[in-house]
Amino acid sequence: MLGATTGNDFQPEHHYLVGRLRQELGTYSTIGGMVTGLFRQRSGDDELRYSLAGGTDWDLRFGGNTFRFGGHLSFSHRQVNGQDAPTGLATALRLERLQGVWTYGTGLDGFDDRFNVNDVGQLRRNNLVRLWMRLGHQFNNNRPFGPFQQADAFIFSWHQRSYREGLYMGSGFFMRAGALTRGFAELELRVRGDYLWGGYDLYEARGMGPIYQPRQLSIEGEYGSDTRRSLRLEPSFELEIDEEGGRRLNTGLQVEWSALDWLDLRTELSLRQQHNLLRWASNESFARWPDGWAIGAESAAPDELTEADFTRLPSAGPLDELATRYDPYEGFADRYYVAVFGRRDTRALELSLRGTLTFSPMLSVQSFAQLLLARGRYTDPSLRLDKDTLLPFPDYPKRHEFVLNSFRVNVVLRWEYRPGSVLYLVWAHDRDAYDRADPFQPDSWYQELTFPEQLRDTFRLFPDNAFTVKLTYLIFS
Repeated sequence: MLGATTGNDFQPEHHYLVGRLRQELGTYSTIGGMVTGLFRQRSGDDELRYSLAGGTDWDLRFGGNTFRFGGHLSFSHRQVNGQDAPTGLATALRLERLQGVWTYGTGLDGFDDRFNVNDVGQLRRNNLVRLWMRLGHQFNNNRPFGPFQQADAFIFSWHQRSYREGLYMGSGFFMRAGALTRGFAELELRVRGDYLWGGYDLYEARGMGPIYQPRQLSIEGEYGSDTRRSLRLEPSFELEIDEEGGRRLNTGLQVEWSALDWLDLRTELSLRQQHNLLRWASNESFARWPDGWAIGAESAAPDELTEADFTRLPSAGPLDELATRYDPYEGFADRYYVAVFGRRDTRALELSLRGTLTFSPMLSVQSFAQLLLARGRYTDPSLRLDKDTLLPFPDYPKRHEFVLNSFRVNVVLRWEYRPGSVLYLVWAHDRDAYDRADPFQPDSWYQELTFPEQLRDTFRLFPDNAFTVKLTYLIFS
């Protein structure tokens, strides 16, 4: 059980609770329960809020630990300003074979749209029902054969829908094969297919409704040289294509070098490119004036803009058609809030360096440096009419282009000056900028920008430096 109280200016405003109970059943099986809670009352206002979540989980083994029946049943309940939110429920059920040359399993995961444990936990997605199956195999009963010491493979497939709308969210598969050669080199191949029979993404439009997704297929490969050597190379690649002409290519190289007994170095270089991917660009406000259409100068909801914040459009494009089938924004008769999509092209270069310098078991220095340069743009703009339809808008007046420059360094000195007592000295250095072009500028600077120019601009940024000291002293040992 863990409890914690925090607050600004030493005022106890937030109270947290986590409790966990777990009981072994026989040799391998377990059953348990968990509860989390948050109680918050801010000083100076009337907000009173609590959040409770909990559930039970089980892991039941049988057949000499060969088979497993596991899962959980969970709930969440939240309150803000005295208004109760409906209770959310979630469950997971799975039946699996864990041992043997062939392993397999199937399961069902379900999260309703009200289930939320993020006050004292983490949940990436709710409103989801997913059925999955997997099949795995160890070649030659996991014994050496041919040029390999061992090799295995598995395939995982899924079918998922949204809980609230019952909307089909796609089916797909993921297949992995890996091997260790007699020379202790590692090989891995991964293939993934998604939205094989179509499907929709609930979140790509950023709250403006679902949008269809094209079929996607990707292939990835990695090679790692002899794990016994002091110098090790790990090249990798990934290629993804979709049925509408989008593609993504990532290449990388990782180098690990145990230069000396007291010095380890690692560097990783990756290049990533995306071309012609259909992606959300922005949510825009459009106003229908007596003499034509106008667009919000900023990408904001209609109720956040005045009439002076709109810029006249040279042509209506698809807006007249959209207005006949699209409901006006709440509170307005002539303003519309629409998701804009485009074909996104991006390029990124990332270089990272890690090093560990060990003077003794008690004294070491670790360092990390990362350089990231990225830029992107959108072309072929279109407006979301419904979940299946995008209306081309060639006269859309805004450009969506961005540039990201980042350079970060962290250095940590650790000194255990007596058993259990440690001194940390930390230096953090950061140069970071995310630039978006003026959306109404007539000319594009995206095409003319080069990586050397981005690198120069990065080191012209004014840095942020932070120094931190942490000292712990063990009183009883």
